[in-house]
Amino acid sequence: MTECDFEDLDTKLLAQMFHDFIEESHEHLDQLNLNLAKLEDNPDDEELINETFRVIHTLKGTASFVGLDHIKGLSHKMEDVFDGIRKGELAVTASLIDTMYEGLEVLTLLRDKAAAKDTIEVDISWIVQKLENVLAPEPVTSPEREVESKPEENPVKGLKCETADPQPAPPTRPRTFSAETIRVSTQRLDSLMNMVGEVITARNQLNDFSERTRNDELSSIAASIDRLIRQIHNGIMGVRMVPIEKLFNKFPGVVRNLARENGKQVEFVLAGGDTELDKTMIEHIYDPMVHLLRNAVDHGLECPEIRLERGKFPIGKIRLSALQQQNSVTILVEDDGQGIDPAKMKEKAVRNGIISKEEALGMTDEQAIRLIFMPGFSSAEAVTEVSGRGIGLDVVKEQVQKMRGMVDVRSIVGQGTVFQIQMPLTLTILQTLLVGSLQDGQS
Repeated sequence: MTECDFEDLDTKLLAQMFHDFIEESHEHLDQLNLNLAKLEDNPDDEELINETFRVIHTLKGTASFVGLDHIKGLSHKMEDVFDGIRKGELAVTASLIDTMYEGLEVLTLLRDKAAAKDTIEVDISWIVQKLENVLAPEPVTSPEREVESKPEENPVKGLKCETADPQPAPPTRPRTFSAETIRVSTQRLDSLMNMVGEVITARNQLNDFSERTRNDELSSIAASIDRLIRQIHNGIMGVRMVPIEKLFNKFPGVVRNLARENGKQVEFVLAGGDTELDKTMIEHIYDPMVHLLRNAVDHGLECPEIRLERGKFPIGKIRLSALQQQNSVTILVEDDGQGIDPAKMKEKAVRNGIISKEEALGMTDEQAIRLIFMPGFSSAEAVTEVSGRGIGLDVVKEQVQKMRGMVDVRSIVGQGTVFQIQMPLTLTILQTLLVGSLQDGQS
């Protein structure tokens, strides 16, 4: 091989390594997100601490290989923090977890910019300084940015993350080549699925022809082809399906941070993570799920003091679950908060001009509760960073409907609210019925 050939080979190898890093970083950062949520409730779990250290260490090493120095440097600082925790030099506190979550957000931003080939520099000095403050025997304040701290008089427990069927987290290790699994781009799977769609069309034509000719031998061949095509279709569909826990594992950190911002205590329960859904569907459902969880924390759950006054346990509960039902998946977001008052919904909708007084009088409680999906409707009395800006759950409904899904809500005042999303397993195949009419010898 010539020197030019070797240079070309190096370029291709580096491009492949970069692609692999972007793909694997999603898994590493999702795992880090989940581990931080678990660690706050289990600060002495040595196995969890060691696993989190390995996740960050692997991310740092692979970022170094592809020349992403910002990710490497920030990961190195976060690795130092967990090394201190491993050695017993640092304690796991809410403040430390806050800083690690901020580091996670910056790592995610850096990864996304690298994937988009965005060359604009990101200032990470502030988060590096925060991590150095955590590592320093006597914390010092950065001149550029003040280190924020949560008030001690109103501590928030944060998050309890459980699963209905707990399973050990997969060990994080450096990438190795294995004969058991390979990475396949979704574009190739989409291409295969399109070809299968064409084959299914040809199969239907063959079945139609065999029925019209009433040829037993041809009918037998058509039946065999039909069976094989179904097997191929199901096989490719199976490759596209991924456990929904890959989506669910992104949310413990979201709920935890929202709970702290709102001064609430939350037990977050995950169930049905082994339910499988098309990878594309999982990517599209992320934003609606975040909106529903924000709604549950901000609107649904009461503050601990109010819950105690109402005879409830001070820690509110949010349950996120999934269940497959034939060719669809149902996702439930449940909270044991204050519920939705139909009378208040009607009053707010009339006041905002969304419905008339006459329409409100003719509404059932169920219809009144569903007003929450009307464009521009918000039940928040005050504008906050989370809600009250008129961007309501109509966004969730619109996004779910784009995926040929449905969203509904049930609520009991004082007991809680359940949002239900139902959508197909995949958007790649659409069942249709062709109807023709025979008139003057033509169909």
